[in-house]
Amino acid sequence: MKNHRKIDKKERGMISRMLAQGKTIRTIAKELCRSPSTISSEVSRNRVWDKDKFIYDSILLTSLFR
Repeated sequence: MKNHRKIDKKERGMISRMLAQGKTIRTIAKELCRSPSTISSEVSRNRVWDKDKFIYDSILLTSLFR
């Protein structure tokens, strides 16, 4: 059985910074030692619409649902 662990606040911050730098999901996954599907799911789950595009905003959504 695989050991699953949740993405923590530190990792969410790292994901946000790396996306802002233009890094791909696969590159982020590799740097965080995570599956690309895990990162993709995290980004999809925590994206918000900002005027004309989706942006990843883990801080906003984490605070809304706590």
